[in-house]
Amino acid sequence: MNLAAMIALVRKDLHDEDSGNYRWTDAELTRHIGRAVGEVSESLPLPCRAILSTTSGSRDLDISGLTGRVMVEAVEYPIGDSPPSYQQFSIWGDTLTIVSGSEADGSNAYIYYGRLHTLDAGGNPPRPV
Repeated sequence: MNLAAMIALVRKDLHDEDSGNYRWTDAELTRHIGRAVGEVSESLPLPCRAILSTTSGSRDLDISGLTGRVMVEAVEYPIGDSPPSYQQFSIWGDTLTIVSGSEADGSNAYIYYGRLHTLDAGGNPPRPV
């Protein structure tokens, strides 16, 4: 559903369908819809997986590029183990520190995280990385 369709449904629920005499502007409804989407995101974030490169000899990963990040659920490092090797981690600001397993060797890690839901004019949420 796109934003225009959502605004139309909200107008119907509010009995505000007289286009010549709206009680609520599109901007006001858009703001309220955005707030609701934000609250849903806090309770049920959009699940995503990012691939980040590690730095040889370091346990820290820069997660500042995880746009709209609400939480981090898991870190898989190294990638490709069967069963997967999930590591314990801590987060301070935009730095994720892997606290278990061996030191990084420069290979990739999967970061499983939740991000904010978004809704653009076309109704398209961003695709997970």
